[in-house]
Amino acid sequence: MLSNKFRWLWNVRWGCGKETSLGTMGAGATYLRSNWGFLHRWKNYKVMNASRYSVTEGFTTIELIVVIVVLGILSVAAVAKFSDRTVFETRGFADQTLAAIQYARKLAVATGRNVCVAASAGGTALAMTMASGRGRSGACTMTVTNPSVKWRTFSGVSYGAALGVTFAADGTASGTALSLTILGDQTFSIVVETTGYVHCNPVTACE
Repeated sequence: MLSNKFRWLWNVRWGCGKETSLGTMGAGATYLRSNWGFLHRWKNYKVMNASRYSVTEGFTTIELIVVIVVLGILSVAAVAKFSDRTVFETRGFADQTLAAIQYARKLAVATGRNVCVAASAGGTALAMTMASGRGRSGACTMTVTNPSVKWRTFSGVSYGAALGVTFAADGTASGTALSLTILGDQTFSIVVETTGYVHCNPVTACE
């Protein structure tokens, strides 16, 4: 038996007013070449069936709209976040202050001399000095140029309280003000323990 597709192929009207069936093939290929209408109809048949069973995949209009809306919300939030530099400047100022105080303690241990660190309320820089001689009784009279020469200040970021600490050769700390606050878009608190341990309060605030 002929399939439906094959039966339709041979039972088509050629435009000359009669139907062609399987029994009227005659000379075979020569007959096909002489009937260009057959080739044209066969081509149209293939195109028709290909488009009938093809599946077009892609995003729907609703999905595209949802993606555009989400991207718009994220872009607005990101621009607002990165346009406010105070967030990064306050954290950067806190990090360099913490690193400088820790450096002062290491310098005292390495040189065997007292190293003093001071800051004033409302100030934007640390003053770091060290004793000219070894021993616990040495007065801090020499200016420490490193890392003071690389110090960076930021507009709107300053110290909220004074700091006055002296690190001894064994790494311990003493002084009248062993804690320091940093004011900016948020508040950071740096504490110097008498053991010489320098950290943020809470410790996770600077991590």
